[in-house]
Amino acid sequence: MLAVRNNEEDRSGIELPSSSPAPHIPDYNAGSRKASELKPTSTVAHGNVTYFIKDKHRITLTGHVAKLERGGEFSPWTQISYGVDDAGSSRGTVIALYRSMVGLNVALKPIEPLSLDGKIAYFNGAPTDEDRLDVGSDVYYVRRDFGYDSLETGLEGRWQIIEDLDTVIGAEFIYDWENKPSSLRLIRFAMDDFSPGDIIESSSTPPGNGGALQHRRVCPGYLVGPQTLSESDGRYPLR
Repeated sequence: MLAVRNNEEDRSGIELPSSSPAPHIPDYNAGSRKASELKPTSTVAHGNVTYFIKDKHRITLTGHVAKLERGGEFSPWTQISYGVDDAGSSRGTVIALYRSMVGLNVALKPIEPLSLDGKIAYFNGAPTDEDRLDVGSDVYYVRRDFGYDSLETGLEGRWQIIEDLDTVIGAEFIYDWENKPSSLRLIRFAMDDFSPGDIIESSSTPPGNGGALQHRRVCPGYLVGPQTLSESDGRYPLR
């Protein structure tokens, strides 16, 4: 069995309400209050195949994948940000995520009163390469880095002692690995030792209360600040 569903909408033209307090609309879209390229899409696919052996044994393989992509024209960082700036860089916020699963289930009945069920499944999810946040900087954009991987296994045995009485024994193991949320700042253009898309700064929050980890790469003559990358001659002013 295989099922696929894809949903697409075009919400371009939705206008930023006049009641919106202090909107941050980039200069390259100055005067515009209508969203463009606001086309949310989502895709889901699910499939499974079952193989029977002598009507007593069964092997089932299952797979599932889901992906969504949303424009961020009304994000908290900038509004009406989709477009091309004066430097020719593509701008705009895109929220893009996926998740997937693949699993194998085996059901055996070696003798009449005994049945065995075993399963193993792998799950994962994360932002896709299209995920990006436009925070209003002319120099960099932000990419979110987080995700999870999980492995689940189990084995169960069932013995039918009499018609209305079964004995069940089983074991299960679950392993869950999570990539804690991090923010990566990627440069928009080539500069010194940096190429477009290179990471110029990253930060993450470890488990627990308080504290943060931060890594910076700084080019000679440039400053990596909390909002942007600034050159001393003022070509890239701090926002």
